[in-house]
Amino acid sequence: QKRMSRAMTRCSTLGEDGKKEAENLIGQLFDLTDVNGNGVIGFGEFVVHHERVMDASNLPGVTVAQAENEFRKADADSNYGLDKEEFRHYMNSLLAILGGRAFKTMCEALIETEKKKIEAQSAGFDWRASERLVEQARNTN
Repeated sequence: QKRMSRAMTRCSTLGEDGKKEAENLIGQLFDLTDVNGNGVIGFGEFVVHHERVMDASNLPGVTVAQAENEFRKADADSNYGLDKEEFRHYMNSLLAILGGRAFKTMCEALIETEKKKIEAQSAGFDWRASERLVEQARNTN
């Protein structure tokens, strides 16, 4: 409850243009996070998104258990998926933590990165395979 009231307070201080911009960014992120395009963000899609958010916002790393906890909090109807409204509430809680400017910067960076990945994949580059190779290299060192 406290988090939601802080989110609403931060949203209300953005002004109408800021609110519209935040909603637009959240909508774009929903579409990019919903990899399979079924209109619902599943747990696997959420974990990938949540890790990217933590990296892009310089917030502390997150374990799978912590991501699962965030997912369960956001999944208001407990159907094991986040619809657009649930995702919007989750993102607004991040807005409350980060503030408007940092939130906008983070969202724009995530959108740009995801769009580049999609372009690279459509050009024949397998971004996920590349990420797995980088992760394997990190783990061997």
